[in-house]
Amino acid sequence: MVRRDELSLSLPERAGMPYAYAASTAITIWTDGGYWTGFTSGFRPLHMEVRKRDVPAWQRFFRARGARSTVDGSRETLYGFVHVLYPKERIHAVPRGGVHVIPRHEAYRYAVHRRYAFEPILRYLHKKPSTSEGRPV
Repeated sequence: MVRRDELSLSLPERAGMPYAYAASTAITIWTDGGYWTGFTSGFRPLHMEVRKRDVPAWQRFFRARGARSTVDGSRETLYGFVHVLYPKERIHAVPRGGVHVIPRHEAYRYAVHRRYAFEPILRYLHKKPSTSEGRPV
């Protein structure tokens, strides 16, 4: 599972379009893989913010590479690794570990609003220094 996860996490880098891993995927990245939540044994969502105008291009990109993707809010049965696209007007992304992710302070804010799932790592996220706070793209 880890090998496949690494391949899936790096796949968007080859698209040449802006993106930022978000939600629980961002938490996993900011904790250097130390905290995973929000998946089951048969379903591993990889949450990504993308520009709204790029959604069709992202879907074509993933389809051409045999990867699954969906748009947040779609009503479909999902399994395996799935890139869940969150359409946004602008993306705030910072590089981390060879991928792009929302800034640490945004990941922390996400975790604070979901304490029931992220309480064990809130202090770590809050104190972890960030090399960059990101910029809109």
